[in-house]
Amino acid sequence: MDATEVTLGAEARGSIDAGPFRVSIASFQPELFLPSHYHEWACVSVLLEGRFEQGFSGRSCDCPPGVVLSKPPGERHADRWFGSLSRHLIVEIDPERQAELGPSRPVTEQIFHVGDIGAETIAWAAWREFTEADVVTPVVLEGLVLQLLALVQRRTVANTELAAGPGWLRTVHDFLHDNYRRSVTLSEVAAVAGFHSDHVSRVFAATFDVTVGEYVRRLRVDAAAVRLATSAESISAIAYQTGFSDQSHLTRVFKRLMGVTPGRYRALHGQSDPSARGQRR
Repeated sequence: MDATEVTLGAEARGSIDAGPFRVSIASFQPELFLPSHYHEWACVSVLLEGRFEQGFSGRSCDCPPGVVLSKPPGERHADRWFGSLSRHLIVEIDPERQAELGPSRPVTEQIFHVGDIGAETIAWAAWREFTEADVVTPVVLEGLVLQLLALVQRRTVANTELAAGPGWLRTVHDFLHDNYRRSVTLSEVAAVAGFHSDHVSRVFAATFDVTVGEYVRRLRVDAAAVRLATSAESISAIAYQTGFSDQSHLTRVFKRLMGVTPGRYRALHGQSDPSARGQRR
């Protein structure tokens, strides 16, 4: 196959031009396979539901929900969908307007494959714009896409700096991922690193663009988001299991970082609130 539309094979689709972007939503049936092909514009996609794999020469990228996959124009690849109906947000970038992307331009010039719960939240917001479209939708979509590109660029830079940074930084990173559910002090993190807390705090913030404490909060929110989208546990139980003091604490932090409440996030992912069951007659 040669150049194709990004929505080729989709059961349902829609596209809106938004500044330098063409933003599309598409749903694909499971077990669909598209052999090697390419797109004329650079593409950035976020999987919202289902499971998807994109294969390049010598590389295969598995994409569960929340994964962002980008590729430059003309990059040959094959697509395969699994399991259940998949929903995608797909962004194409006008090659004559790439200069408008500023520092996020590198995202459109090579293959990136990163997961970020924030990307999923942005993508769902864009999806909702399609269902509630009005005259300002193109402007809203352009802003959301710019947020998405900036998020991917920052995550990629952080991952690169982590790999190139001192060995203790990886040790601290892994320690936080293993212990975010409990109360972790900066002095404890410094002891794990083997350096003074001021040095650890400064290098960590320079690498990840957030403090150690904010990084732990984000890990907790990420874990809560996964449970909200995939389980029937109560929000209060999820709060306790992911390191928050109670449901109100989770709600306050989740709303600040994700832009929606835990209950709203759960509803957007097709899950009902178990606390409401049995109340209907």
